[in-house]
Amino acid sequence: MPVRMKRTSLGVAALLVAGGLAGVLGASSANADLIETINQPNAALSGFTPGYVSLDIHWIDTTHATATFTSLSSGTTLYRMGDGSTADLNVAGSFSAAFGSESGTATGFTPTFSAFSSGQVDGWGQFNLTLDNVDGYGDSATQVVINLTATGGNTWADADHVLTNNANGANAAAHVFPCAEQAGGNCDASINTFANNTGFASNGGTNIPVPEPASLILLGSALVGLGFFARHRKSA
Repeated sequence: MPVRMKRTSLGVAALLVAGGLAGVLGASSANADLIETINQPNAALSGFTPGYVSLDIHWIDTTHATATFTSLSSGTTLYRMGDGSTADLNVAGSFSAAFGSESGTATGFTPTFSAFSSGQVDGWGQFNLTLDNVDGYGDSATQVVINLTATGGNTWADADHVLTNNANGANAAAHVFPCAEQAGGNCDASINTFANNTGFASNGGTNIPVPEPASLILLGSALVGLGFFARHRKSA
């Protein structure tokens, strides 16, 4: 009898250990961060080596997550983020967003959050969350943190389910400001080496350039002219 009890205890112990490990592994998997790289440039950034920004989606629980955008660099070129559509996400389901923090102060830089919005991000499609900074280069950041909360009964099973691709095939983007690092490894806002090369990048998908207002006016004028010509020919 003592032997049988001992074997039973060992069997139960083994099951408990196995169950505990499964629980730990399951929790670890559910809490795993999703790391993506924003490395697809539009035409304005095509001359700069990808990737530009790292995105960490940290799953806290089924209704809370954080998104952290961090600038990357290539050689002595650092890719800061700023201006309109500084940091952009396409979040799955209903949600609310709260500003977390911005950092990246260096000589002449003051990263300054302005507001949240949504909309088209320069050819990378519609994003339901865009973070805007006050201005351009001087207000750009090297890290942006956004706190996300699922609402209206929406839940996220893990980090992989927090974002969803938009119609262009992207779920994250950024407005990138390349800057030349000076001695000491920092940028200087007074030295804007790449002033004409700010652009937008995404983590995938297809960039479909959005026509500028002037182009739309020309197109509209052409269509009006064609319509007048067609009516004139018909009346003749």
